[in-house]
Amino acid sequence: MGEQVNRQLDEPIKINVNISSRQFQRQEIVSIIKNVLDETKFPAEQLVAEITESLLIDDSGKTYRQLKELHDMGIEIAIDDFGTGYSSLSYLKKFPISKLKIDQSFIADIENDAESLALVKTIISLAENLKLQSVAEGVETAGQLALLTQMQCVTIQGYYFSKPMLEKDFIAKFSDQ
Repeated sequence: MGEQVNRQLDEPIKINVNISSRQFQRQEIVSIIKNVLDETKFPAEQLVAEITESLLIDDSGKTYRQLKELHDMGIEIAIDDFGTGYSSLSYLKKFPISKLKIDQSFIADIENDAESLALVKTIISLAENLKLQSVAEGVETAGQLALLTQMQCVTIQGYYFSKPMLEKDFIAKFSDQ
């Protein structure tokens, strides 16, 4: 496992930020994010904005415009909990999305449930065919990891690797690698 983690640390660490549909629709989210990036000097290319499928249902020009502005700044856009919403697959083509985060409810059963396994395979294949990254959320077992690796899931996250930790603990764990 350590070798796999080390390989990922060769690239700059990205910070993922969940943005609620309400925040996105009611606030000037692009200006807020731009101001925070300017104040902190954090590179936009290392930020991933996570949105839910439900945001894409609002097919307003404002939603598209804001997502495009974030994308044009270098910020990646990920659809969080993919597969649990009610959006149309056409949104994957229309909006500037770069990642599909497969909901953990699908991942939890892939070792024991053929339907969950088929759904996860389909989402990974869909992402690959659309040139999007697939991210498996909520991986907790070696069996889940093995199946996802076999299916060539691009990114795998979950308690199998680590539970949430404080910044100082994260630095201590990875600074010597």
